[in-house]
Amino acid sequence: MKLYRPEIRFRDMDAMGHVNNATYFTYMEQARIQYFRDLRVEKWDWIEEGVVVAKNELNYKTPLFFDDEVVIKTFCSHLGNKSVTLTSNIFKIVKGQEVLAAHGACVLVSFNHKTQQTQDIPGFWRSLLQQDLEENQD
Repeated sequence: MKLYRPEIRFRDMDAMGHVNNATYFTYMEQARIQYFRDLRVEKWDWIEEGVVVAKNELNYKTPLFFDDEVVIKTFCSHLGNKSVTLTSNIFKIVKGQEVLAAHGACVLVSFNHKTQQTQDIPGFWRSLLQQDLEENQD
């Protein structure tokens, strides 16, 4: 499980004064990027060992506001041959306690952008993702 702390920007707000629903997907995207950075120290070749988003889903629980402190916990919840599902729990911190604001998942497919083909998840990624999957199973 990896942590990411997004900064809520004024432009993230909607007319109701809370974070717009579509902005949560941007937060989850940034959390995924941080997840992969934390998972592997050296530079990643996004062209030949990339991913494409196949599915995004999100369930909203409680709104986020401009001054909220937010933490996103992202982990591998499913590992297939060519795809991986990353789950993200978005929490706001209220009086030192984590309150679930949203829960979502993203299915990523391993993709070689040079050949424009899906591919099996590379072995080094598979072992890192498998380890995270095992560490976060209930």
